[in-house]
Amino acid sequence: MKPLLSIIILYTTALCCAALDPTLEQEQQFLSRVESAFRSKDAAALAKLHCLDGANPAWVSMFQSKIIPELLRAEFADASYMPVTAELGQPYNYKGDLYAPNLAPVRALHIRFKKTAPNQMTSTTLLAGIKEDSLRIVVAVKAPSRP
Repeated sequence: MKPLLSIIILYTTALCCAALDPTLEQEQQFLSRVESAFRSKDAAALAKLHCLDGANPAWVSMFQSKIIPELLRAEFADASYMPVTAELGQPYNYKGDLYAPNLAPVRALHIRFKKTAPNQMTSTTLLAGIKEDSLRIVVAVKAPSRP
């Protein structure tokens, strides 16, 4: 009975992990949408690529009015996937509050920009998770406090 239980647990774990892994089609569609949003400087399209579930409304407002326009000011070069390392996506403490990704990170999206000014951002890495069968850019949200 014990070997059978071990096999069931391993099989279930494998299925769960496979369900979290995006398909090649999902990856390609997401990269295409990212590239399209940046190349067309489409703030609404870039915002839709993010999962904002659980994000503080004040942060969402600042994100839409300041962060997205700043990202779109840079001249897009390319986007590619990088491995998700153990450090990426870990909860972190900020001013006494714990923050964590609002989706389980499954890919690290590396975006590069053409350098056109001395102190300009040349790249950024964003985490992506799966929501409703598509990849979305993950944001950090305040983690629920534990009793």
